[in-house]
Amino acid sequence: MGSVFRARDTELFDRSVVIKVPHAAMLETPMVRERFVSEMRSLARVEHPHIIKILGAGEHEGVPFAVVQYVGGGDLRERVPPGAHVSPQEILGWLPAVASALDFVHREGLCHRDVKPANIFFDEHGNAFLSDFGIATAMERSDPEETQLPSKTQLTMGGTFIGSPAYAPPESIVRDISPAYDQYSLAVTVYEMLTGRLPYEEGGEAVLMAKNWDLPTPIGELAPDLPQAAADAVMQALSTRARDRHESCSAFAEAFASGLSASAPAAGGVRLPGVLAGLGAASAAAALLVWVLWPNARAPAGADVQTQAAPTGGAEVTFLAGSTPGELRRATDLCLQYAGDAAGAGAAEVDCEPAAFGDAVAHEVELSPFSLDREEVTNAKFAEFVERTGYSTEAERRGYSWHRNIESPGLSWRKPMGPESSFRDLPEHPVVHVSLADAEAFCESGGARLPTEEEWEFAARGTERRMFPWGNRFDDVAANWNGSDVDGLQDVGAHPFGETPLRTQDMAGNAAEWTASRVEGDVVIKGGSWIERDPAALRGAARLIESPDYTGSDVGFRCVRDVPEWPTS
Repeated sequence: MGSVFRARDTELFDRSVVIKVPHAAMLETPMVRERFVSEMRSLARVEHPHIIKILGAGEHEGVPFAVVQYVGGGDLRERVPPGAHVSPQEILGWLPAVASALDFVHREGLCHRDVKPANIFFDEHGNAFLSDFGIATAMERSDPEETQLPSKTQLTMGGTFIGSPAYAPPESIVRDISPAYDQYSLAVTVYEMLTGRLPYEEGGEAVLMAKNWDLPTPIGELAPDLPQAAADAVMQALSTRARDRHESCSAFAEAFASGLSASAPAAGGVRLPGVLAGLGAASAAAALLVWVLWPNARAPAGADVQTQAAPTGGAEVTFLAGSTPGELRRATDLCLQYAGDAAGAGAAEVDCEPAAFGDAVAHEVELSPFSLDREEVTNAKFAEFVERTGYSTEAERRGYSWHRNIESPGLSWRKPMGPESSFRDLPEHPVVHVSLADAEAFCESGGARLPTEEEWEFAARGTERRMFPWGNRFDDVAANWNGSDVDGLQDVGAHPFGETPLRTQDMAGNAAEWTASRVEGDVVIKGGSWIERDPAALRGAARLIESPDYTGSDVGFRCVRDVPEWPTS
């Protein structure tokens, strides 16, 4: 917004000071110059131990200026250049102080609006100071046209956007100013310091639009050593909606610090899997025994096992289904990371183009309360249905089904893995070789139905839109897929650490699942299966489109019921 000079104050204490002079483009009328000086003199009365003081203001040859305190330890941008990153402990050296300063100005009814590394300074002793407080506020208050210009016009007029778009929150595009504005900018700064990159790659003011329809890469993917609770604190402060952020900047800093200490190794150097957090002693002990004795039941390595705030009551929930462009970019990165190993020698190349994932474009839907079955329908349950109704499946009537995309005579739910196999030997395997009509008939017989694509995705991703049912990081043992140690279906629930926070199982891998949603006559299938070689196909947003009469060893289903209130598990 202007030029900055280091100067010598020869009148008071012969000390170094800093002089800030706004650009001429910001000062086109005498009224603006007068109001700027007036605002700076008013703001000089706001004092806090971690805010660089505004010492005075004046005008020289028609150009206004502000005089501010000089500290000699440089700024955060000088300490951590672009692309570099620091440890979480180094963040704690300045975050609480800056958060406290921001909360102070918020209590005064003001907002900084330009929090970023270049505005966090240090003295010779390492104490942190927030700089440029009031400059942005004074500049905009000095614009006599501001309240008369539409928001988008303001943002596109050269020089009129106040602050730095890369650090500004989504609501800055409509000039919605609140304490949560500064908290978001502070969280962007923390994110950058921990990962070496900004949450969004778009440049200029286009990034403000991206923040309204996209979500940033989860910080845990870029800083895998960051404890999950601390990562959650950062991502909450980066919430698109201001009301979903922390109560204050200090609350954010405290949540981050607590996340670091709470995730430290327990006594004896043993750290329990994150999924055990919050369980009672007896339940945790039992779950830990399973974790130790059951090879596939270990907490995903580095996975961010999350908690979920379930919807309550009977109100509809607004959910953003499908994938944003940023989420598709992350899916492509994940595919490229694993595709070579997953394909194997001589195997067909894995397609990592976004179109291969089948994701729907991000769109909001209103969902009424429903209850989705915790498990996929098993052979045993389907056998009970057939015995009770005498139902004959499409594959049985047709005389063949598919296995690994090969048409195979004799395959059906009764003989799921070949002519010599029997469903009786695999009672807890998910039933497969069932068509859409077969799945619908089973659900309807129990007073239920198939879920829509959006209902299924909401159950898998939750209110926080996790990438995978268990969290945002992929782990090769959290699901039964082609990259795991098992070649074929497994019993339902064989991967307990891959379940959702509300304990819904196998929503990634094992058997893919029919939904009730159609695309040009074909049907949406969700969840991926044991055949998948691309982990991006196991995301909650990924989908496959198949003919309704398809049957195969990779597709099963589960049912959903309409209920008056949202279930808590």
